[in-house]
Amino acid sequence: IIVLENGKVIEHGPHEVLLSRAGRYAQLWWQQNSADGNDTTTKLDA
Repeated sequence: IIVLENGKVIEHGPHEVLLSRAGRYAQLWWQQNSADGNDTTTKLDA
């Protein structure tokens, strides 16, 4: 997986590794996959 932001690679790696890094990928994944659409995890600054 390659994560782009503003046309630049900001993260890359397998799903499990990206989640464990708690970066932009993890933030977006948790937001998309939260049961009610509201992210109840700690907000991350990207």
